[in-house]
Amino acid sequence: MTTLIEQLDLGEHIELREMTPDQKIEVKVALMGAADYFNEFEGGVNLSDAAVTHLFANHLLGIYANGAIIGLVSLAEPTVSSWYIDTFFVIEQWREQKVATKVITALKNVGHDRAIEQLELQVIQPNVTAHMFLFKQGFKMQRVVPEWQNQAGEIYPLDIMALTIE
Repeated sequence: MTTLIEQLDLGEHIELREMTPDQKIEVKVALMGAADYFNEFEGGVNLSDAAVTHLFANHLLGIYANGAIIGLVSLAEPTVSSWYIDTFFVIEQWREQKVATKVITALKNVGHDRAIEQLELQVIQPNVTAHMFLFKQGFKMQRVVPEWQNQAGEIYPLDIMALTIE
């Protein structure tokens, strides 16, 4: 059986609303696998199944195939001052139908000192500061989708980030 990620060409993006019910289940299972993996690390955020379900139902807009697979978990507010990047689940080996192996948390706030590795991000807007908490070095983050249009036709600035492994 071919997985959703295997069907995506490198660099291709698919929105959640375009997925079939089976594909949505595949994404949700992978996100839960990523949360389980992350919870095993000392200092990791405790992401329960309920929390992942909430994130999936309310915040995941789509996935992007670009070396690693990333699920966007935060929709940016329309005002630049309140933009934030929250939690990203990186499904590094999804193409091989393996359990998600890496989770990256990127936060606007600077006050999180428990980072195992810190990586400077490309500044999307001058007043946005983000930190990445990595369990593996070698990730490069880039903006790939600049905006999002909702069902009412309103356009919001977004950061859907693609991760490539160098």
